[in-house]
Amino acid sequence: MVMLCVVCAWHAIIAVCPSDVAPHWDNIALISLGVIYTLFHLVFFLWMYFVVSLKMNKNLFIYFCFFEDISKTTCNAPKR
Repeated sequence: MVMLCVVCAWHAIIAVCPSDVAPHWDNIALISLGVIYTLFHLVFFLWMYFVVSLKMNKNLFIYFCFFEDISKTTCNAPKR
């Protein structure tokens, strides 16, 4: 949504620029917004990857600790 609002604002700004400088600034805006868009998604992808992998490692650690604890305990239940 933010990128959509920025693009809409850019179109409003470029519409009032003189026609001789508008293509130059339009190319600069296109490159800048493309880089921002790409970097945002790259950071978001890496953030999600590390969040999921850390939670997965934590869950596997808890699972293996639980499995190890169960395997070392003795059964104290009364015999039937």
